[in-house]
Amino acid sequence: MTPGYVSGALLVFIWTFADFITPLVLGVQDLLAPQAYLNIMQFVDRRIFRMGIVISALLVVLAIFFVLAARQYVALKDYSSLAYSRVERRRLSGERGPGGGRAVGRWTFRAALAATQTGAPLSLLMLQLAGLPGRWFTAPAAPVQDQLLREGHTADDAALDIGDSAVIECTGLGGMALAAAPAVAAFFGGDAAAAVARTELMAQICATRSSRFSIGGRGTPVGIDARLVAELGITPQITTGVLHVRAGTGQIGAGVAHQPVEPFRAALAALAASYG
Repeated sequence: MTPGYVSGALLVFIWTFADFITPLVLGVQDLLAPQAYLNIMQFVDRRIFRMGIVISALLVVLAIFFVLAARQYVALKDYSSLAYSRVERRRLSGERGPGGGRAVGRWTFRAALAATQTGAPLSLLMLQLAGLPGRWFTAPAAPVQDQLLREGHTADDAALDIGDSAVIECTGLGGMALAAAPAVAAFFGGDAAAAVARTELMAQICATRSSRFSIGGRGTPVGIDARLVAELGITPQITTGVLHVRAGTGQIGAGVAHQPVEPFRAALAALAASYG
């Protein structure tokens, strides 16, 4: 924790070496930073002008000294950082998962559902299962079906769903937590009840519920199960920004993208084949 405290203290207090506006607004002038400013800004007495330069140089030296001293202090001991929680890695050869079902075909936190653009016109959804590390299953990127665009734009202006927004859904947020964001229901013409229904729909294809993120006392759906996706035909919904189809224009709206089911089925078949 010590490195965090030291870094936080530096970020907060080092600004006092350069902050002269706030004291002057409050009518305080007997601090080093305001004195340096006032001495430099007056053009009557050159001795006072030089004193302002000296004060400024002193503040710079003090700031550098405290940064180096803090760095040296932290280096005196070894520290280790702690993750928010430990995620147990499981083999997928028939072990029971946290949701009670078999782990075959299930995504874990190592899973990556990411629609990426590697260069126009190539836009792909790329899927990887925890049980098949290093193997990617692809499909053309999906359009953002439920979208709310800025005035003056139409669906023809919208690019396909690209980017890394889907990583959020793998942790139980984003499209998995629409019940906590009823305003997003406006993307698909619904209300708060519709947003809750979307979250419960995602629960049908997830292995369990999050112990970290909860809505109304219930955890958000987490642990996307590729087997359930393939069997039910319900694919993850990704909350995402909508980019203009023309590069350089930027974001023109937001929405919810529904991913194609084909790469899930292909990945599940490959997983089954790998286990004979």
